[in-house]
Amino acid sequence: MESIQKQAKLKVLLHLIFNKMAQYTTPYNPSKSGMAERKNRTLLNMVRSMMCTTGLPIFLWGETLKTANYICNRSPSKSIEETPFELWYGKQPSLHHLHV
Repeated sequence: MESIQKQAKLKVLLHLIFNKMAQYTTPYNPSKSGMAERKNRTLLNMVRSMMCTTGLPIFLWGETLKTANYICNRSPSKSIEETPFELWYGKQPSLHHLHV
C-alpha cells in the first residue's frame, strides 16, 4: 500500500514540476521521452564534470551519479519556485553539509 501512495505522490510531483502527467512511452525510442532524456543528459554532464574536475577513478561513476542527482533535487528550477526536495517533503533541504 505504501508503494502505491509513493507512486501517486510521484505523479503529482512530476505534474507540479514539469506541468506534465506521467505517460508510458515506446521502448527504445528516445525521441518520445524527451523530458526523461533531458534529465539523464543533465545528470551525465554533471557526472562527467565532477569526475574530470576531481580526478575520481572511473569505478566511482555510480556514486558520482547519486551525488549529481542529490544536488539536482536540491537545486532550484526555472519552471517552479521550489526545489524538487521541497515539493516532495514539504520543507527546505539542509545544505550545511555540502562543501565545494
